[in-house]
Amino acid sequence: MYRILITTIILFSTRSVLADSLVVQQNFLKYKVEYSDSLLHLTGEAIDIKINAKKCNEEMIKQTSLQIKNQLKYNFLPVLPKNGLRITQGMTENFEDKDSLRGRFFVNLPNLFKQLVIEEQLNCKK
Repeated sequence: MYRILITTIILFSTRSVLADSLVVQQNFLKYKVEYSDSLLHLTGEAIDIKINAKKCNEEMIKQTSLQIKNQLKYNFLPVLPKNGLRITQGMTENFEDKDSLRGRFFVNLPNLFKQLVIEEQLNCKK
């Protein structure tokens, strides 16, 4: 009994360590995203969406995680523009204009996650 419990705790703590995370803030908008090839998790005010990888949705999760990583690999703005986004990864703060392509991507992440839930339901329905 105790071995199963300890194994489960180690498994969950290991899985969460492997996920990268970021926090997106703009005025009253604030949410946290954890992402990896096996997990997508978005939490914020009145929203909590978690998608774990299964055989039917693993490619969708990998592609979304890759999209987020691609958005983060280019240089950000040096200062926070008026009504801009603050994107925090660990101790690093980055800034982006909310009307840029990357800014719109991060502002739209909650909608993307809602769409992914629908896609997961359709793909995994079988």
